[in-house]
Order: sequence, then C-alpha cells, then structure tokens
Amino acid sequence: MIIVVFSSCGTGLKISKSDFSPIDNSFKGTYENKSLLTKGRNNYNSKTTILDFFEIYKSNADSIQMHFDANNNLVLTFRDSLGVRTETFNGQFKKKGYYEIYIRKYRKEIPPFFPIIYGTRDIKRLRIGLTKQMELVIDNKWARDGNIFILAGGGSGRYRSHFRQITIRQ
Repeated sequence: MIIVVFSSCGTGLKISKSDFSPIDNSFKGTYENKSLLTKGRNNYNSKTTILDFFEIYKSNADSIQMHFDANNNLVLTFRDSLGVRTETFNGQFKKKGYYEIYIRKYRKEIPPFFPIIYGTRDIKRLRIGLTKQMELVIDNKWARDGNIFILAGGGSGRYRSHFRQITIRQ
C-alpha cells in the first residue's frame, strides 16, 4: 500500500509568502474603510468595509485607526456621526504571522462529536495581516448551519479583502 501526502506551507490568509508581512503588537496604522480588492466565495458585497467585518453597522466612517493595546487586543478608532468611537476586540497572534479574532464562535452538538440528533454552528473568524506594500488584509471565514436528525441546512463562505493605508501628513 502506498500513501502519498501533499503538504505545503502557507500564511493562512491565502496570499503568497513573498507578498506577506507578519503583524505584531507594535502594529499601528490608519486605513481606508472601503476595500480595494475582495476575492473569495459567497461574498455578496464586493465593496466591503473594515467595520462590516467587525459587525459595526450604520457607521459612515471614512478611515479607521488600528493598533494593539498592552493586552494584545485590537483597538479600532474611527469618527462617525456619533463622534469619535473606539472598539476593542480580543484575539491572538498566530505563529504564521497574522492576528486571529473570533467575532462569533458557537457550536452545540447532541450527542457530542457526531451530532445525529441535533447540531448547530455559528462561526465568524477574522484573520488580519499585512502585505509588503503595507495593505491591510482581512480574511473572513464564516459558517452558519444546523441539523435535526437527517434534515440539514445552512451556508458558509470565505473571502479576503485588501485595504489601502492612509499616510497622515503633518
């Protein structure tokens, strides 16, 4: 018996290693709120915003300032019709060089590990990284599905958006 396994190293963001720049807790930048480029499957809006990824809706911010605090939480600061707002998100730095945040992470299975009676899942994961050109890259993977006995339904998708850095002149 012959078993062949193909494996490759990647960044986890679906961008090439030659174009990837690792992100760390010293990261700080201001980015346009509208994406330059969005690629992937099940993306219904080709012009996504940074705030859409973080489920901050009904905000008309043009730019977003991003940095990490002392506890490695991602801090977003933006100005909208309500004034200057700050939102903080808890995540983790990964060995591959990106920052990972779970906006939603819910799973229930009866019985556990093999949900033949009932199962539901609602997951939204963001991976944040940089390109060599200092573009912000956000990879969004989501899944929302469920089953009762043999009846199942739901959907999932994954897409990646690039955002241009704004240089602030003083």
